[in-house]
Amino acid sequence: MTVFNKAVWESYQQLNDDDIMEAIAGSVAIPLAIKSGDWEYAFDFIKNRIDTQMTRRAELSLYDHVKTTWVDPDDELRILRTWWLKNEYKGDKNET
Repeated sequence: MTVFNKAVWESYQQLNDDDIMEAIAGSVAIPLAIKSGDWEYAFDFIKNRIDTQMTRRAELSLYDHVKTTWVDPDDELRILRTWWLKNEYKGDKNET
């Protein structure tokens, strides 16, 4: 295990509810995915945001500055819409 991987692991060990709420705050795509019943997409966005936050926390503890950029909510929304369009094109979208 590298020093950085250990720092990320340690960040996850300190993860609490407030960290999770902070990570998903500001996302437009997560609530849209949940409202649409696309739990897999919502999970992907939540996991990505938490992973990014833990990586940034590890960078800050090791390097005293952050190298990883934060998740852009507009990019998330574009990704979600692209996934929806691809599924619609393939006919995978479940209509409820």
